[in-house]
Amino acid sequence: MRSFPIVFAVAVCFIAGCTSQLPDPLPNRAYDPEAIVIIPGECIRGPWIESGNSFRVTGDYDGHLGLLMQLSLNVALDSEMTTDNVYRLVPRASIIEAFGEDAAQVKNAYQEIFNEYRAHFGENPDNALVSTVYYCGGLVITANKEFAGIPAGENLAPILHVFPDYLKESVPIPTIVVPDDYIPLQLNNPIKFWIDDHEIVDELVEFEVRMPVKIGMMLTLLRDRITNPSAEMQFTDEVLTGHFAIPRGLR
Repeated sequence: MRSFPIVFAVAVCFIAGCTSQLPDPLPNRAYDPEAIVIIPGECIRGPWIESGNSFRVTGDYDGHLGLLMQLSLNVALDSEMTTDNVYRLVPRASIIEAFGEDAAQVKNAYQEIFNEYRAHFGENPDNALVSTVYYCGGLVITANKEFAGIPAGENLAPILHVFPDYLKESVPIPTIVVPDDYIPLQLNNPIKFWIDDHEIVDELVEFEVRMPVKIGMMLTLLRDRITNPSAEMQFTDEVLTGHFAIPRGLR
């Protein structure tokens, strides 16, 4: 599985549950984040995060030159130290505590699944910030002006290349059943407009995004398994929305 840098995301990592950014567990001291994160559906907060003026022209991932952007999930996470200089991101404590007398068992069950998942990646894993939010097509993305030959307000999805194949090859979360034909979203998910015969021009283009997803309630499933080991994960159908802008267009 490849990693992709968070720093150039169209939706930069503005994580609602970690204040407005990645948590800083050790101010004024060097530390490293754990590369593996499992984000349960209960941690999803609101729509895609909007952020402008972050993109890059690249030939990465598919070999085609294009405008690469990223859509990011807005999530509620806390940080906790695993060693003296490494921290990891976990579901916010208040989310776990909402399970009341079952909270400790839910937390332990999450830890067991995390340990099994983490073991798949060996000593030096790439970023695998996977969620129980699942996508199976239906993205609608529109621009406020003509873009790559598509008139303003019309869906750009037919010319958009959504997610490299490696997302479809994500390591499954142990014991979690994914709906048929759905792929799990990561914290940051790349989208790309191929440049092809178009010209890059200097202009501010604003985009609106609507993405239908299924959000799996993983922590609720772990609670249900306390009394029913054969319990199945419940899903909610949502449409994630967002707005972002880039200072380049395709003409």
